[in-house]
Amino acid sequence: MSGLPGTEVSDFSGTWVGRYNVQYTHGFPICGTTIPIDGSVTATLTQTGNQVTGSATLGGSNVLELTQHPDGGCTVSGRADEVTPIVATVSGNTLRSGSGSPVVFTMVKVSDNSAEGTSKDPYLDATFFLGRLR
Repeated sequence: MSGLPGTEVSDFSGTWVGRYNVQYTHGFPICGTTIPIDGSVTATLTQTGNQVTGSATLGGSNVLELTQHPDGGCTVSGRADEVTPIVATVSGNTLRSGSGSPVVFTMVKVSDNSAEGTSKDPYLDATFFLGRLR
């Protein structure tokens, strides 16, 4: 697939599924400032040249409630899925979020049908691994 003339770009189109690990940063006056969470991720992407659009759903990444234990530790006791729109650009084997995106992410293809990456917004600092469904 080509982007700009003379520039080859990887194909990121399709449905990608996998797992994420996150450090959730919160402003609650309990539990310290970060809590680790993980879950499933599904991204559905459409690509034209080097431009990619779509959405990603992070299963359970929207923390709704924390429960504090007598020892001071906390667990996430209420979560919901979070859907994030994706507008990104491909350069070689790397997909990056566009400027002004509320979520800053990078996704690098490890093989034709697998990728890994990082994502950051004001509350989540995530790493993820995905495989493409064909």
